[in-house]
Amino acid sequence: MPPSNRDMQVARVASLTLANAMIFQQILSDNDARVQKLSHTVSGSDVAKNFAGVWGFILDNINYVPIFTIARNIVLDLQGSPGTDEALKKLAETAEDITKRRAALRHDLMGRIYHQLLADAKYFGAYYTTVPAAALLLKLTLDPDDYPIDWSDLEQIKKLRIADLELVAKLNGAKAEKE
Repeated sequence: MPPSNRDMQVARVASLTLANAMIFQQILSDNDARVQKLSHTVSGSDVAKNFAGVWGFILDNINYVPIFTIARNIVLDLQGSPGTDEALKKLAETAEDITKRRAALRHDLMGRIYHQLLADAKYFGAYYTTVPAAALLLKLTLDPDDYPIDWSDLEQIKKLRIADLELVAKLNGAKAEKE
């Protein structure tokens, strides 16, 4: 039986998540000798296990939790599945090609890939905010005259309180429906 549209959507999002982690891994490896290059990670057997190990190291010793936690969970789930090593090697090859073209990394590459892979964003309720729109929203929201924040001071940043009011309204609506 061929995969359903929903299965294909999930596979696309998982692929994007893995590609993003691979790109970050390669960039980190250029700046931190403790992080393995992609070419080394895909060599040998059980490539999924190799990625899980490298990403576990990054999580434990460096951070980048939002990038590597989900990606690590995906490769752990894929371990032992037929075709996994070949697919991860191909994805890593593409990630290496992207990192070789540093200009591609300066643009909203992940946003563009996200929209290509996730054709039915409305179905998932997932909409990607473009970089220009995010910058405009940030400037409108956090006017330096109203919020003089020293962005290098973690304590000042911790005092910020930001809410997704649309989400709050939806949650309140759902709560009201239950009552």
